[in-house]
This record gives sequence, structure tokens and C-alpha cells, in this order.
Amino acid sequence: MGSVVITGAAGGLGRELAAAFARAGWALGLMGHSTPEALHELAASLEPPQAATACCDVRDAAAVDAAFARFDEALGGLDVLVHTAAISPPGLVATVAPEAFDEQIEVNLTGAFHCVRAAIVRMLPRHDGHIITIGSYWGAHGLYGGAAYSASKAGLVGLTLSAAHEVGRKGIRCNVVLPGFLRTPMTAGLKERDVARAVAGNVLGRASDFDEVCAFVVGLAAMRHVSAQVFNLDSRPARL
Repeated sequence: MGSVVITGAAGGLGRELAAAFARAGWALGLMGHSTPEALHELAASLEPPQAATACCDVRDAAAVDAAFARFDEALGGLDVLVHTAAISPPGLVATVAPEAFDEQIEVNLTGAFHCVRAAIVRMLPRHDGHIITIGSYWGAHGLYGGAAYSASKAGLVGLTLSAAHEVGRKGIRCNVVLPGFLRTPMTAGLKERDVARAVAGNVLGRASDFDEVCAFVVGLAAMRHVSAQVFNLDSRPARL
């Protein structure tokens, strides 16, 4: 099928996406702010055609470039980037520490820029490739107690769509996927009333499904005539 680099691969959605791509026959580049052992164990458990791992802080541009260079050597090229790396500690606008706000912007938005840029540099000579960033419904609607997260995810949409305009004539596709509410380590700390509120906003009255989200992303990765789109995968009415 080709090769895919997944950032945030050790996270809840990242792991599920890695498993789905492996089952579909893709070679995997697994990148995460985790221990080397955890990423090696994940790669070994999935048994893809080929796999490489890299521990990386996405805030560090040089570290991101080094990780992508490692994937170049191990996988022989990059066909798809799926960027999931993000953090979401809570904080009200009036009381969140400025450094905590900055950290989320640096990880969720600046880190995405570093990864998207590294992917584009590799895809341009080939006139081919697909970049999929994982956004959030809250990037368009604003999350109570999560201004930094919402701001970073709104910026991610702008970054991805701008890139789509810049590189579309070079055959590179760029799309955003909003996966909806999923039970992941990132959402594990939410109170049940907040979970119920998120689910209640869906006209179908249920949360998103990992298998459905992963199947969509894997299918989208192989599409050659779709770009500059934002796909909302739950049933909350969305405005963008």
C-alpha cells in the first residue's frame, strides 16, 4: 500500500490507527513522545510489512527532522502523514497559567507545523503524498475550560487548509479529520457529567467509534482526488 508516519502513535487514537494501517498492509513509521521500548513493543505487536520508530518531542524542529530522516532510511519514502500528537490539560482563560497555554499551542499547533513541513519537503520532489491532521470539533465551537486546546485545533485547521492550497498543484493532498468524542487516555480524566454532555450533543445520541474512525482515515489516506476538506465524523451539528 505504501508507508505512513503516525505521530502520537502511543496515544489512544494513534495506537488504533497504527493497528488499522498495519492490517491494511501499510508500512509504519511510529513517532511518539514515549519510551523507545513502548514504541518498539507497539510495532512488534502489529506485524506490519515494515516498521520504524522514533521518540520525538514535536516542539523541537530539529528532532522532528531527525525522526523523519530515520523513517526515510527505514521505509524508503513517505506516502502519508497522519498527525495525531496533542495534549489537552484543562484551564480557564481567566486562570490558566500563560506557560500552560503556551505549551498546548507549542505541542498542538507548532508541533503540527514541524511535522507537516517535514512531510511536505519529502513529498514535493515526488509530486505525491497525503497529509491528514486530526483536529477537533472544539476547534470550531470552543471548549469550556479548554481555550488553549480549542485555539490550537482551530489553528490546525487553518494550517492544514493553507498547506492544501500551497501544494495541491504538486499532487499533495491535505485534509483534516474531526474524529468526535472517543474514550482515550486524553479524555479519561473527564467527569462523567462532561462525557454525558459531549455525547448528548450528538443527534444520534452516542459517541464515536474507533473502528469507524480508523476505517475512514485509512480509506481517506488512499484517496487521490480529495483535498482541502474538513471531515466531521460524529453527529454533532458542525460549523466551520
